[in-house]
Amino acid sequence: WLSGCLEGFWSPMPWLVVLCNAILGQSIAFLFRYADSIVKLYAVCAAMGFTTVVSSVLFGFDLQFTGAAGYLVSVISMGLYYAPPELLQAKDADLLQRILGPSAAAASDKVLERQAAPREAAPSPAGQEKDPDVQP
Repeated sequence: WLSGCLEGFWSPMPWLVVLCNAILGQSIAFLFRYADSIVKLYAVCAAMGFTTVVSSVLFGFDLQFTGAAGYLVSVISMGLYYAPPELLQAKDADLLQRILGPSAAAASDKVLERQAAPREAAPSPAGQEKDPDVQP
């Protein structure tokens, strides 16, 4: 009975798989203790990306567009999640000033002023009256 129940477990490979899964379970428990489920999700995405890169180098795995797009979306979402709130709430001109300096922010303000300037309404063709309820 015992030999039938543990058939195939007499080699070291199955025990290494069991040990690897036990370590994975303990690391996930540690992660949940000191972090949250979003951090765990990002850790899984990063591990999948790392595994893909290693597989492409070692085994010649071809990365498809959908996989690369998925990794790109997860990296962007990770950047947005960990970005400081003042960076996310800043206006474009403020960001340009932080990145490029005051001259870029001044140029950006001029562009914004031109875009915000009211435009004159085009004259209606002869014989057609404008509907007073419709705003241009």
